[in-house]
Amino acid sequence: GLLKQGENTLEIEVANLWRNRMIRDKMLPESERYTWTVVDDIKEGEAPHSSGLLGPLTIEIQK
Repeated sequence: GLLKQGENTLEIEVANLWRNRMIRDKMLPESERYTWTVVDDIKEGEAPHSSGLLGPLTIEIQK
């Protein structure tokens, strides 16, 4: 198995939706933005969408 006696570490990487990055960037001055697009369909005041690891999360140990 992948587990060993003693302490084990579990790492989880979580990504966000690209649209959420664009929504947040739209709130910044143009000089501070990271994103750009030729189709600007982000509406003023649009809220970010749920994304990433949505819980609750359960880890079960089985033998």
